[in-house]
Amino acid sequence: MERNVTTMDTARHRLPAWLVTGLALGLFLARIVAEVTRVPWSPLALAMLVIASCAALVWLVHWLDHRGASLPLVPALVLLVYILWPQRDWRAALVAASIALLSWLFDLLSRNTQHATRSTLIDAFTFAVAFMVYLITLQKDILPADSGEFQLVTTTLRGILHPPGYPLYTLVGKLFTLLPIGTPALRLNLMSVFLAAGTLTLVGATVRKMLGESWGGVWGSLAAVLALGTATTFWAQATTANIRMPTAFFTAWCFYLLIAYRQSQISKDRYLTLFALAFSLGLGHYFVLGVMGLFFVAYVVLLDLALIRQPRRRAAWRPMIVFVLAQLVWLYLPIRAAIAPTPETRDLLSPGYFLWYASGQGFAGDMLAFAGPEQLPARLALLPTLFTFQMNLPLLIAALIGAILLMWRDWRAGVMLIGGFFAHTFIAITYRAPQTVEYEMPAYIALAVILGFGVGQISTRSVQSQILNLRPATCDLLNIAAAGVIVAGLANGIAHAPSYIALANDRSTREYVEPMLRDAPPGAIILSDWHSATPMWYLQQVEGVRNDVTVRYVFPVAGQESSQVWRSLIEENIVTRTVIVTHYWGSQYPTLPYIFEPFGQAWQVRSEPSFDVPCDLTPLAVEFDGKLRLAGYHLSLTRASAGQPLKVTLALQSLGQLDRDYTLTVRLVDANGMRRAQQDRGYPTRSFAPGEVRVDRFTLPLEPTLPPGRYAVVVGVYYVPPEGGFRNLRTADGEWATVATFDLAPGGKALPTLHPLDVPFANGPTLTGVDYDLSNPSSLRVYLHWRGPGAAGAAARIGDGVTRLPELTRGAMFVTGHDIPVATPLQVNVTRADDRRLTGAGAWGWPISSAQLPGFHSTDRYVLLGDQMALIGVESPRRTVAPSQSIDVILRFLSLKPLVTGDVVSVRIEGERSAWRISSDDHPAANAIPTLKWIAGSVVEDRRRLKLPDDARPGRVSGYLRVYDEFREDVLPPDDVFLGEWNVAP
Repeated sequence: MERNVTTMDTARHRLPAWLVTGLALGLFLARIVAEVTRVPWSPLALAMLVIASCAALVWLVHWLDHRGASLPLVPALVLLVYILWPQRDWRAALVAASIALLSWLFDLLSRNTQHATRSTLIDAFTFAVAFMVYLITLQKDILPADSGEFQLVTTTLRGILHPPGYPLYTLVGKLFTLLPIGTPALRLNLMSVFLAAGTLTLVGATVRKMLGESWGGVWGSLAAVLALGTATTFWAQATTANIRMPTAFFTAWCFYLLIAYRQSQISKDRYLTLFALAFSLGLGHYFVLGVMGLFFVAYVVLLDLALIRQPRRRAAWRPMIVFVLAQLVWLYLPIRAAIAPTPETRDLLSPGYFLWYASGQGFAGDMLAFAGPEQLPARLALLPTLFTFQMNLPLLIAALIGAILLMWRDWRAGVMLIGGFFAHTFIAITYRAPQTVEYEMPAYIALAVILGFGVGQISTRSVQSQILNLRPATCDLLNIAAAGVIVAGLANGIAHAPSYIALANDRSTREYVEPMLRDAPPGAIILSDWHSATPMWYLQQVEGVRNDVTVRYVFPVAGQESSQVWRSLIEENIVTRTVIVTHYWGSQYPTLPYIFEPFGQAWQVRSEPSFDVPCDLTPLAVEFDGKLRLAGYHLSLTRASAGQPLKVTLALQSLGQLDRDYTLTVRLVDANGMRRAQQDRGYPTRSFAPGEVRVDRFTLPLEPTLPPGRYAVVVGVYYVPPEGGFRNLRTADGEWATVATFDLAPGGKALPTLHPLDVPFANGPTLTGVDYDLSNPSSLRVYLHWRGPGAAGAAARIGDGVTRLPELTRGAMFVTGHDIPVATPLQVNVTRADDRRLTGAGAWGWPISSAQLPGFHSTDRYVLLGDQMALIGVESPRRTVAPSQSIDVILRFLSLKPLVTGDVVSVRIEGERSAWRISSDDHPAANAIPTLKWIAGSVVEDRRRLKLPDDARPGRVSGYLRVYDEFREDVLPPDDVFLGEWNVAP
């Protein structure tokens, strides 16, 4: 009896749920109002705001409670996360509010009905929304490499696609190219939009089939669709011509039909027959789907052992017949080869070659190439990067929980989905070819279904209360977790959308290849990489552009280095016609007796000198000591802003027979004559003919820390005398020739930052982020990100360092760099021109005199590499090694924007005084995630292992990083990034 009295007494003194909910809502609203105003609030005004907001919300929640529309307490407590958040962060506020709202929605719907509305409407809505999103971000022009081949062959039906031929894709793609909209290239890209929307619809329907037509099934399907639809690679493939999206569609279709086969009571035979059709078409399109097909078959057998015990029954034979009939699509290859034979396809009439081609035997050596014990650990280490490249961490954690729930609640489906996921992932990561992120497409489908099943399970009221025996408060916590996963999917899409909106307007492929093709001399031959060859063929065969020019793809030749193949083709053709090359081999070309002159973004090869200045250059006539003349120039930017690279094309002319070699130096200087960027390049000028003109291109980085103002591009010429040092040639006005001047504006786009902030200063700019660079262990480089508006004369102070801020218009971005001792307190304040400190608005709008910055780690880096990426981390497990041992270097990169070039990462280790040198040059992440696949904000980890020479002497060795374009070998500035030092022990 005493225990009951005590319990009743405790309940009597417990705060009412409506009061706590109202207070949480009131505090949250007060903080939002205080921070939205973006000005400091006085303590008295802030207190009045809090009291008024809490009173209003408590009254409202109490009013709702009396009318039977009470709000559950637990979701309101989610708002406490942002109420107690230590800094201003609209993203954290939005996430907290979204999770709370979704949790209330889950509770409201589950109380009214356990059944969703019509599945057909949900599927139609899913398809329509997905279709519109991908249509808005659709790439609308010609594309490079394989995508260019698909656009060409499906449009013209000339030739056959590379092995295994993809006959189904060719035939269906041809139908899309007949649509009366846009260009054929756009129409084929549009096919991927349809397939992507269909794939997401099937994934959502599969999850609902697994969970039943409850609201839990709806939330699970929504989570699955968001996770897959916003994944980096899926979104990219949904907007371009490719063969990955049909693979995804067939995989999703197979999953749906198998789950429907199990759930159906009266149409099992029909679903099994449709599955045979889907799997046969999918296998014919992408034969590696057969690995996952083993788990499809295992699932069917686990469901119905009678298929093995009674194989002669009609239900087993009908799917087999359908499977075989669907494979007849392969007849397109020999039929096409017979109708329009080409040197590449005529052998397809031979049964042996046909089987070799259709089964992709040319790639057989690449399958499981990295499955050995030496390579496999390094490949497995790629998995975290592969999946975080696609989805944020909450989604991946939800998928892991979903896998556990799936094996507990439906182990047969778990065998199919989880087993298929791991099997296909193993095949993908051990395959010796780039773009592993694309080969993983079937695994992403399985991952999304697993994730959706988990979310549906924890958000289904019947599962929560009847099976798990949970209390209402715990059920609310599960609803919060499910809502968090859906919000994480939305956040994934919000983070990725700007990149795909930008790519929708990308015309870089056409801008690269079309001028080269149109401006080529009559009868020229263009030696091209696959990347550029296919869009040029499309322009010639579909749009009729310059069919007199020969475009030849330079393919690898067994037993020969690639650079030697290019060299041989140049020597073979240059005697009879003009040669243009799209790939520059810096180690081979300088040894040839030819001149390589910039031609658009490629190079024209000359066997004889030129004495004319190209007409597209602005004429100049600046002489250097009567030896050389600067005869023309061109700047790539007419409106420059911080963060962009400036390309300078120069024409240099010899004024006579020269007796020494000279070096050209190009610099960017500010209004005070201070050097801000520089690039030097030496020339064998002794071999120049008198009057010969050489054209070359230089790149000057306009770093984000450059203050707005007037800048000049100046050029000088120098040589190295025998006694050492430098000697500059002089012009009539001194040692430097001013080529051009221009005004530099602040950057219009914010750079990605690892530590986002939001600290507005009254009558000043807003501090939006901070990054740290510890390339020099004894000094800390701090980058502060600012957004306007801000008046001229303001200065940012950190420690003893002061940096003047330019006048910033609303929305303008600027980055300041500060070098401070490592022990300096990380506090930033902003002062006016008279050194009076400006007041900032901190969390809750509280007035602050300085902004407290987050801490840093010894591995932190923030080295901007051109305008493409930043090096944000360097780690090495061991700093002391012995000769013949290996040095492991772990690099982390952050993409600054969607990238459309393939870059190579070069890591170099040098002994003291360059006594020896070892290097590793490869695409990032062991070629699994080429930079062509990166979007803004992508974080990619790149692991390198470099073995020291056996005769490496004891002492200190240094590491350096260089990133350069795969085809043009243009280095992203800065040229050499210091990575650190290691000690070689005796």
